[in-house]
Amino acid sequence: MVFGRRSDREVPKHMKKRAPSKSSRDPFEHLRDERALAEGDEPWFVGDDDEPELEIETNRSSNLSAEDLKSE
Repeated sequence: MVFGRRSDREVPKHMKKRAPSKSSRDPFEHLRDERALAEGDEPWFVGDDDEPELEIETNRSSNLSAEDLKSE
């Protein structure tokens, strides 16, 4: 079988997976405590909102010119 598994043959050295070395370090290890603190609590958008209600206009292009903004 062409695409069969190599159960009866030895896997070539260049195809073997290497275990990570113990000398490899996590470049973000110094941020581990901050990340755990930030991710541990309730997300910010779920909590109560004490701010004033936002006024939102829809159907406005972000490509407005000065003439578009003049009120008549």
